[in-house]
Formats: sequence, structure tokens, C-alpha cells
Amino acid sequence: MLLPFARDVPSAVKRNDREFGATMTMDELAAKFVRVETQPAPLCGSFSIDRHAARDFQAYVAAATRFSVARAGLLYGTVDGETHDVRVEAIYEPPQDATPAGVTLTRGDDEAVADFVAGELGLVKASGRRGGVRGGRRARRRAPSTRPLSPPQVGWVLAQSAAPRDYILSDVEVRQAAALHTEVGPHAVTAVVSTAPPDADAPPGALGDVHFEAFQVSAQCARLAAGGWLAPPAAGSPAGTTAIVNPADPLLALPAIVGGKDAKEVDNDYFLVPVPIRDHGGPLGRARGFAVENRLTPQGPAQLAAFLADSKSGPRETRYADFHLLLWLAKQPQLGPDDVSAIARTVAAGEPVGEGYDLILESLAAG
Repeated sequence: MLLPFARDVPSAVKRNDREFGATMTMDELAAKFVRVETQPAPLCGSFSIDRHAARDFQAYVAAATRFSVARAGLLYGTVDGETHDVRVEAIYEPPQDATPAGVTLTRGDDEAVADFVAGELGLVKASGRRGGVRGGRRARRRAPSTRPLSPPQVGWVLAQSAAPRDYILSDVEVRQAAALHTEVGPHAVTAVVSTAPPDADAPPGALGDVHFEAFQVSAQCARLAAGGWLAPPAAGSPAGTTAIVNPADPLLALPAIVGGKDAKEVDNDYFLVPVPIRDHGGPLGRARGFAVENRLTPQGPAQLAAFLADSKSGPRETRYADFHLLLWLAKQPQLGPDDVSAIARTVAAGEPVGEGYDLILESLAAG
């Protein structure tokens, strides 16, 4: 049929973008998939936390929220340079938004002050010794408003709500742990506080046994998270699996290989490595410490007066050995960075603080 116009008819045969006869190398094929494997051992030797700090944290969760919502804190301590044992001396609790499904931390200027205080106390990573504040390597002096390039945190602690779950960490919590692992370093630990269902004969409203466990996310999990392979959690309830997506080919249906099978999601347990856990009595821990920041309980002159009255019966060398007290003092206009540094360094050295600071703190307590 003769037509008075030209037609451009598309081919009915679907063509590949590759030239005819082109092949895909094994490296190109392997780049499209990730083989998820479990990590046989943690990268830290062990995990030990000051028993008073741990007890105070879980006691507050049990009393204030009764595990109805999640709560978290950043862990400050030391990492042994040889054995990589992690030793936690203090827990800093940032401002946070909590729900039964998880918690979001607000990290800003207050955390910078906590980093400063921790550095002056000698709580720095890769210390080359087995824990403790006294005698440790001291951080270079810096203003509280400046975040150090290498944060002195050694991990975080997460108190999960009592909402039923059949997994250890949710997909959201795995991503949070992986992000902190990338930020803090390969020895970062995730401590998990959870409560078991109460006994059948327990009275209404009673809590079950409280468990304190320690994990690391695998090094592969941290790499996948940093490389964009962990898909953002779907809207709705948290899940015990994490979806995998190839950032270079998001439409690839099955980008993971788990247990020799193609998969689009990974059980979160594949990413977790248990860490041996124990406790110790650190130099900053005490049965009755100063009020903790960002809680429903206030911090102020009345709490300082109670703390000073309680600590008078102890040795002067340890009177101000309290992380939360030093953190609160660092925010008071009557004291500058040099004053807080001087107090923290004498505490770290196990020496009594000068009488001049006694007078300043007593005046602060008087309001």
C-alpha cells in the first residue's frame, strides 16, 4: 500500500541495551548481589558496665515508664588497646522521642558537653589499658561547644518496651546500631535491656524479669548500611527482618543471597553478634548519684544540696566523682570550661578538689 507519508514503526522485538554478543563478567554479576553471612565472633573482647550506672538506668525505665516506651543512652568508657575489652563507666541520656516501637535521640550541643566531660575524665577509646578513669590517657583540652573528631562513646544502651516481639532487634534498631558502629568504630556495643512477660500468677501490672544483654552488629552489616544496601523500614510496625536493596540497581528483585538462597530480606539475627557481658564497680559509680539529665526528675540546686550532703561522709577524693554532676556543672554560667576541666582531671587522678570549688558548689546548692 502506497502511503502519502512516512511511518516510523517501532520494532516488536525487545532489544537489550548491550550490543549483540556482549557478555557480563563474573565481577559485574557479583556486584549485583550481596552474600549475607554471619560473623562468628565479636570484634571486642568483652563488655563490662558499671553496675550502679546499669542499675540506675533500668530502675528508672521500670519506675518511670514501666517499659511502656523505649529509652536509650550513649555509653562512655574505654576500650583496651590489646584485648579490645569494652568498659563502660557512665551513661549519658540525650533528649529523646520515645514510642513503644523505638526511640529517636536528639544529638547536639548537650552531647558535645558530655563528650568534653568524658574526655577530661580520661574516657577515651583505644586506651591501651584495662578500664578505669584514674591514670588513663587524658584527652586534649577543648571547649564544650566543639565535638571531638573521634567521639569517646563506646556504644549505646537500648531499653525496649514490653510490647511483644519475636526478634532481638527490629529493622529500625539494626539501622541505628549500624550507624553508631560506623560513627564510633568497630568495637561499638549495643546493650539491650528488656523485660520478659510476667508469670501467669503475677498481680496485674507486674513486670517480668529484666534482662541485660550485649551485642555488636556485624562488620558486614555496618558496611551494607553505609553503602545504602539496607532499605528504609516500611511504614507500620517494626519488623524482625531488614529489606535489602542494591543501590546501583534498586529494581533488582532478589539482591541478597542468604543461606545459599536468593532473598530480598534478611533476618536481623544474621547481623547480630553476642558479646560476653559482666559488670564492675567503677570510680564514677555510686549507689546514690546526682540526678540524671533529660529525665522526668529535675536537676537543680536542691538536687545538688542533697548530693553534697550525702557525699560528705565519703573521702574527699571521690566527693565529685559523678559523671552527671560534672555534666550539669559544665552547663552552669558560674563555671567555665577551665573550671570543669580542673575538677574532672582531679577526679580522674584520684585527688581531692580544691577548697575553692567546694565553696562554689555550696553556693550553687544554696540557689
